[in-house]
This record gives sequence, C-alpha cells and structure tokens, in this order.
Amino acid sequence: MNRITDMLTVCIAEIVYLGCLFFAQNTWIVMALCGFCLLEVGMHTFFGVTMYRRFKDRGKKTIYNPGFASAYLGFGVIAIMMIQNVIASGVTGYDWVKTIIMLILMGLIEILLPERLFRNHNTSYGYASAKYFTKFLK
Repeated sequence: MNRITDMLTVCIAEIVYLGCLFFAQNTWIVMALCGFCLLEVGMHTFFGVTMYRRFKDRGKKTIYNPGFASAYLGFGVIAIMMIQNVIASGVTGYDWVKTIIMLILMGLIEILLPERLFRNHNTSYGYASAKYFTKFLK
C-alpha cells in the first residue's frame, strides 16, 4: 500500500458512490452501498482489535485506528439510515442477488484492482513514516 493506491481507492469509491446517487431508487443499489458501509465498520473494528492485541504491550490502550471514527460516525450512521430505508421499501430475492454481485464488483474495482495494479515496494510514493503507529513501534 502506498499513497497512490490509497488515493485511487478513495477516488474510485467516490465516483462509484456519486454514480449510485442517480440510481438510489433501486433497492439493491442502496443495499449494496449499505453492505459496503457495514464492511467498512467491520474491517476497522477487526483491524482495531488486531492492532490492539499486537501493540497492547507497547502502550496501545484502545481499538482505535486511523479511519475508525469515520467508519463508525460516517459509514455506520449512513448504514443505519439505509437499513431503515430498505426495510420500508421491501426486498426481493432478486435484490439480494444483485446486491451480492454489486458488492463483489465494488470490492474488485475499488480495492483489489488498484492495489494489485499499482503495488510497488520501490515507489517514491510510499509512506515516509508509520505516523499513528510510530509511538508503538519503538
């Protein structure tokens, strides 16, 4: 992971989400975006617990990690509102199939593809420091 792959991941996600605004009347699109929001919350929680276990002997006291607050306060709140919307609109089996396909495509296009295509350990765009984790690496 480097600054280019991070930038591409965020920009591609924003383009996909802005595009979905035009089709928000489709329940399955709302469900897919809700699924992605819940995955964000779940992954930041998972990595928070993992980093806590890894660094608790070096002074880490919480499961907080970079992106944790935005995952819960942004994606988590939006997911709750989307769940309420989806429950009110009714869901069909075909909506679930389209949702799963959309989630897989979102994961491939937004995360896996940029990470694989632009992965370069010798790039000049790598992170200069561990930033938040520096205090636990000493």
